[in-house]
Amino acid sequence: MLLATVLGLDAKTWEAEDIPMVHLTDARRYVCDPDEILSQAERDSIDSYLLRLDKQCGVESVFVIVKRVSNGDTFRFAQDLGNRQGVGSKKTNRGLVVVVAVEDRRYFIAPGEGLEKDLTDIECDDIGRACIVANMKRGEPGQAVLATAQAVYKKLKTGTTGIQENTDEDAGAGLAIVLFTVICIVVVLVILCFMIGQIVIEIFQIFVIPGAVLPFFLKKISKGTDSSACQSTS
Repeated sequence: MLLATVLGLDAKTWEAEDIPMVHLTDARRYVCDPDEILSQAERDSIDSYLLRLDKQCGVESVFVIVKRVSNGDTFRFAQDLGNRQGVGSKKTNRGLVVVVAVEDRRYFIAPGEGLEKDLTDIECDDIGRACIVANMKRGEPGQAVLATAQAVYKKLKTGTTGIQENTDEDAGAGLAIVLFTVICIVVVLVILCFMIGQIVIEIFQIFVIPGAVLPFFLKKISKGTDSSACQSTS
């Protein structure tokens, strides 16, 4: 725990103006990963989708993944980066900035004004939860960014994000958990009912049955005494 804390203190907190814009030196690269969180294979896969997004859909994008951003504010960071770098054409304003701050546990998807009709706030939220949040919970930042790139590309290419299947799987998993919980509760209730029944039977045997049998024996004893008395008189 102490080691993790010390390592965390060494992580750089990034400002928008400090991010090295890889696209300026290589037009085929769109992912800025200055903390080297991703593997080279992951960066290549993400860049391939973002290249298609650029050439086929006319959307220039910048994906930034770092450990920390200033004040943990990915919204402000995305705005500052977009304003500073002018992501996307000024004529169409169809740029896209995605920021993921791993240790801050924050992200933001910022489409340009010209892109907002094709990539709405609700769709950005759906993509963020299904792609970024779900994968970050599993400790897979590379898959989080890749899934986001895939979902955005598919949405702008086909009109659907393609994440419905994941939502259905999550719903199925949730239903399974609910059913398992209900079964456990039923089993516990059955066991409790059985135990309570056993206790009631024992109480009945200890208190109720002797109480019912005692008068019977007393009556028998009384009859026996009367019979003896009659015999001695005669």
